[in-house]
Order: sequence, then C-alpha cells, then structure tokens
Amino acid sequence: MNSYQAARETIKALVAKESQIIASGLEQSLIELVKTRASQINDCA
Repeated sequence: MNSYQAARETIKALVAKESQIIASGLEQSLIELVKTRASQINDCA
C-alpha cells in the first residue's frame, strides 16, 4: 500500500510536523529520546 496515495494530507501534515520539530532548535539527541519514549509508551518498542 502506498501511504502517500492513501492518506496524502496526513503524510503532508506529518512531514510538516517533523520539519517544525527540527527547526525548533532542540538537540537531535533529545528529539530522538522523546520519539523513543513515545514509542515505548505506545507499545511500539
């Protein structure tokens, strides 16, 4: 399944969110720690 074709607007929003997070000035290591913890909380670990 092509995610971009199935949910184009959702993918665009996720890409925009990621761009904003990167532009926030937070350290990359902190961003990765937050993503890892969110995955653990959501049982995606």
